Amino acid sequence: MVSIDDVTDELMACTCPHHVHRNAFCKHMAAVEDATDNGTLEAFPSEDDKDERISGPHTGYDKYGNVDHTYWQCGGCGAEATRKGALTDCC
Repeated sequence: MVSIDDVTDELMACTCPHHVHRNAFCKHMAAVEDATDNGTLEAFPSEDDKDERISGPHTGYDKYGNVDHTYWQCGGCGAEATRKGALTDCC
């Protein structure tokens, strides 16, 4: 998950091992930067675009308690996915 500063719109961090362990600009941050620059990703979508039955992102952990991934969850059927868009037709 890439976090973006809501005041400056600058990329701040990513949860991937490359960024976490090396504090380096990673491919995920590059992809988000490209998508926000060319307009294909809206960094701060309006509330009108929100699907009320889908919640997230939630933080997932590995068996050792380390942050492992982020996921979205459907309140209607309980399905989980690492991409919010994957839950649009779940129930």
